[in-house]
Amino acid sequence: MRVITFDDRAFDDACRELTDKVLSACSPDVVIGIASGGDYVARKMLEYMDGCVPHYFSVSASRPGHKLKASRGLKRLYSLFPPCVLDEMRKVEARWLNRFGNKKERNFSMNTPEKLTNVLQNGVCKILVVDDAIDSGATMAGVVKFLQGEYPECEILTAVITITTKAPMCKADFFLHNDCTLVRFPWSNDMKR
Repeated sequence: MRVITFDDRAFDDACRELTDKVLSACSPDVVIGIASGGDYVARKMLEYMDGCVPHYFSVSASRPGHKLKASRGLKRLYSLFPPCVLDEMRKVEARWLNRFGNKKERNFSMNTPEKLTNVLQNGVCKILVVDDAIDSGATMAGVVKFLQGEYPECEILTAVITITTKAPMCKADFFLHNDCTLVRFPWSNDMKR
């Protein structure tokens, strides 16, 4: 298990590479980003798709404990540790998730489901769901299951920067890392600036 840190340029490069992988295999009609990390990735990928994807939507989902990690007090605590300690903290969290993580589907909400339904009723059939990472895979599995139930005629593909566990509930169709690589993104709570 390793931790890599993406500054803004590395993040842009990763999104370009992921976009190239997607576009070499398919041309999605709709992109759906899973907030918040997947939203960042999806929006950057859309920039590299040069307007060839006409529709973008967002879903919101989070795992238990996410609010605690985002608290101001914890962010201040992160600022006290050197990067090597933060890397080890990430590895401990990943090992815990891999061993004890909640692999139940997440609650999530679509921010504009009526618009998505209208788009998909007009013959759109290829949906790309984007997230920054798959850990347990529960979030991605929940979103995909919902979309399959609502729009069974659509092909649903998934893309992430990294898959952090060996046996997630849902694997991605497109990814950059599938070797338990943990990525610290520019928006991560423990990012040192």
